[in-house]
Amino acid sequence: MVCMYMLFPYDALQQRPMEWASQHGTQLVLTRLRPMFPPGLRAEGVRLQVDQLSPNDATLDIETLRLYPGWLALLSRTMQVRFEGRLYSGHLEGEAR
Repeated sequence: MVCMYMLFPYDALQQRPMEWASQHGTQLVLTRLRPMFPPGLRAEGVRLQVDQLSPNDATLDIETLRLYPGWLALLSRTMQVRFEGRLYSGHLEGEAR
């Protein structure tokens, strides 16, 4: 189990959300995506740019973003992801279902 966790192709996983975002008119850049403990993902250098063709485009720069599953949601077969991050001079946290 530990070997699978450490040898997982995180580079390939990193490409999936960037491709999905580009199909929806949004540019997503993940500089680095790696595993973290407790089990989850740590993304560094996250940049989200919406409406690239507009001069008033919205850009969000997140220094680090940690994603991990909602453990109780696993028992009920629902998808839940908790997240925490640092951006600008503040903190971001929440959950998505």
